[in-house]
Amino acid sequence: MGSGHQLKLVHNMISLGSVALIAEVAAGALAAGIDKVAMIECLSKGGAGGIALDRVALYVLEGSCDKLQFTIENACKDFGYYSEMAGHAGAVKTIADAAHKTLSGLVESGVGKAYLPEVASLLQAK
Repeated sequence: MGSGHQLKLVHNMISLGSVALIAEVAAGALAAGIDKVAMIECLSKGGAGGIALDRVALYVLEGSCDKLQFTIENACKDFGYYSEMAGHAGAVKTIADAAHKTLSGLVESGVGKAYLPEVASLLQAK
């Protein structure tokens, strides 16, 4: 694997991992009855603010995945490739493996074609 492909995986792990984490937390917050507008406003004012939040917020607030049309299945593949790369390098990948396990479970449940921001509702339903 060339360094360009490795850098793409590193970027995707940060980007997609952030989206997945924000979507999972949004699912938990919404299931707990937290107001979605208040949640997005709160998150946007701190360390969670940024492009990843913008992508999830559009889905949570408007039901749109227009800012990130990347499937759970494709994200899962990238997490698998990253895990393989990190494993070969002897690097710690505990957090990446946890996200990969979550996404793999969604793929196995038949919703792999859904877009990554939809994790916010797919995990809420579980």
